[in-house]
Amino acid sequence: MSRQLSLANCLGKKRKVDDEGLSSSSSECAKDSEEIETFPSTSSKTKPLQANKGKKVARKFNESWLKDFPWVKYMKESGQMFCSVCEKYPHLADKKTKLVQGTDILKRETLVLHPKSEAHFKCEEHKKVVENPCQQPLARAARRMQASKYKHLTVLFNTSYYVVKQNLSFMSFSGLCGLQEKNGIPVEDQYVHNQKCGEFVEHIAAVLRDETQSSMNADSSTRARPFSIICDSSTDRAMLENCNIYVKFTDKDSPKTMLWKVIPLEQANADGYFAKIKESFGIENWDEMKDSILALGADGASVISGCEGGLFGKIKQEIPKVIYVHCSAHRLQLALQDAWKKIPYMSTFDTTICSIYALYHRSPKKTTQLEEIAAICNQTVNKFLTIHAVRWVASKHRATKALVKNLKPTILHLQNMGAADTTDAATARGLLKTISSYKFVSFLHFVTDYLNPLEQLSVTLQKDTIVAAQLPHVINSTIINSEVHDYIVASDTEYPVMHSLLNLMVSLPISSACCERGFSAVTRIKSVYRTSLLPKTLDNLMQITVNGPPLADFDPIPAIEHWYWENNGRKHVHGHRVPARKSRKTETENAAEESNSGEK
Repeated sequence: MSRQLSLANCLGKKRKVDDEGLSSSSSECAKDSEEIETFPSTSSKTKPLQANKGKKVARKFNESWLKDFPWVKYMKESGQMFCSVCEKYPHLADKKTKLVQGTDILKRETLVLHPKSEAHFKCEEHKKVVENPCQQPLARAARRMQASKYKHLTVLFNTSYYVVKQNLSFMSFSGLCGLQEKNGIPVEDQYVHNQKCGEFVEHIAAVLRDETQSSMNADSSTRARPFSIICDSSTDRAMLENCNIYVKFTDKDSPKTMLWKVIPLEQANADGYFAKIKESFGIENWDEMKDSILALGADGASVISGCEGGLFGKIKQEIPKVIYVHCSAHRLQLALQDAWKKIPYMSTFDTTICSIYALYHRSPKKTTQLEEIAAICNQTVNKFLTIHAVRWVASKHRATKALVKNLKPTILHLQNMGAADTTDAATARGLLKTISSYKFVSFLHFVTDYLNPLEQLSVTLQKDTIVAAQLPHVINSTIINSEVHDYIVASDTEYPVMHSLLNLMVSLPISSACCERGFSAVTRIKSVYRTSLLPKTLDNLMQITVNGPPLADFDPIPAIEHWYWENNGRKHVHGHRVPARKSRKTETENAAEESNSGEK
């Protein structure tokens, strides 16, 4: 027994000596607060160490790192360090890296590997662009290029942007460039073809996506602000179902609704919707983004609003705090439809309006005769409109207003048609009997007057800037009250907690009208002549159409810079073709190489 104890004491002393030697030989690691474990011995002197066995000593941030790595930022409250450059430009940063998310593993090795990553390099270059535009990489490249070359790129990107904003085909790009050349603007032929137009559009859309992502991120970190998801689906002209996903959040204390993604929907059920929403945010980013989701907004379809088997139920299982908001404009339409079902004459009234529309819409001859009669009565004819079952209040109100304006010449024209021996004589006499009756005329004017304020209310509820607290004022007066927004701005410093709560309220999706406008944009873009558009191209075109500024306010410089740095193909610089740059390695790849070299 004594022999075993003496042997243990000798081993304890040996380990102690080794530890002291290790501490002296790794002064840099000690300087950087690296933790060194000491092996316990059985001697009485090492008994206090046995009590701390298994416990790790917390690392401390070394102030000298601020001099060695000027971009590092340390938060004493949370005990985490960040990269200030990557944090400032989250659209270029790699969100998977430790220093972008924030790490409490205070190791010098992490700081050494981070500058070698490609994402950090891009952020550093972008910082130089912002701080010193004359020394930015694009400016240096521009100096190497001829002046006409740089102007040529600006013309090409502006022309590509115009093509998308006007819903034109990429085939018109070369023609527009030829028109500009004819008007005296020199355009060279190096990039003048439809494939390059699609390439330019892709980089413009990428810049718009980065701007949306930057707007969603909070000012102090890369974590997204609280936001809501608004989604709906529709079938395009190629008979493909697309899911339009919008996000609503607060930017500078004002509500902002932006298109997030247009993505093809493979299965029109709850699982299909949920899978596409996750895909749009990125499967790897979903766990981080879902904590910021406040609500789901939609038009009331059961596949989305269902609490058990619907999309809302699927999201609720992962995010218990999320709430569902039914579109207010759609609820108004449903309430009106329920009220109209209690009026027996409403069915006859709607059928008559649709019959008059069909009679004149399908016959230019009848329309011309009606205009001639209206000219005799010193009137002009408004275009007849029908009542769409899927439209909201404004559709019916416009149809009744057109009939009220055209009522007198329409009655005179139907009298002439009924007296003539034509195939539409019987139809004309039947319509004449209906619309000339006192009941129909009085009901027509009643419905028109009744729908006038409701149309204003419906249009107001469809605005992207509508806030939940404004609904009582809007319903009572149909006029948007700006007191809420003024209070949010005024209370930022005086009531920070109330300010945060009001920002959450502003982010709630009161209306899903943005999806309906998105469906109209898809219909304009994907016409009968462009049914073969790829989903990625359609999403790029929608980003520019919905999120892009007017052509007069479009700045092509960020898109040219993005194209210059991100495009993998060759470019024409200084009159020569320059090969693509070799891509820098990611931070993970650098760490793997360091570990492999250490093993060797």
